[in-house]
Amino acid sequence: MELRHEVEEGLLDGVIAAGGMTPALRERLLRRFRTAAEAGCDVIFSQCSSVGAVAEEARAELGVPVVRIDEPMAEEACRAGRWIGVLATLATTLVPTRALLVATAARLGREVEVETRVVEGAFARLEAGDRAGHDARVLAAARALLPQVDCLVLAQGTMAGVLPDLDAGATPVLTSPRSGVLCAIERAREAAARRGRA
Repeated sequence: MELRHEVEEGLLDGVIAAGGMTPALRERLLRRFRTAAEAGCDVIFSQCSSVGAVAEEARAELGVPVVRIDEPMAEEACRAGRWIGVLATLATTLVPTRALLVATAARLGREVEVETRVVEGAFARLEAGDRAGHDARVLAAARALLPQVDCLVLAQGTMAGVLPDLDAGATPVLTSPRSGVLCAIERAREAAARRGRA
């Protein structure tokens, strides 16, 4: 299995500055997905939760498996209970994450209520190189929301580092990196198996 890592420099900065995905940013990202498909990639793994809707659009257009990092997490959250809490350090992540959870619940035939919150100041701390300050804010917000929900979603991969310090009791706390990568690996194995049968 060969891994190719691509970074679209400045894309997230553009999304943050615009308060969400714009037509120009959408087309820029779609071009990146198309290039990967044209290069012969069997699976494309989209790592950023803020651009998930564009990944789904690319999947429909290209006929190549495009895995959103947060899809497996969303499915697990919808199976965990009705009341889902979502924390993010960027407001631009909340809209696509909420939409994914609602769509996933509908597909699974589940009813969910989604409570979303931005962890104010955490992203700025991370950008400044203050990982401890970021984590402290995320932990405080998670501890405040946990008693109110059946499941807590930490919507960005950068938040996963707080898990060892978060005593959630019986409430599931979900992050996307591990489950997203495992899903992408599984899709790659399926593609390899199809090639073997061809």
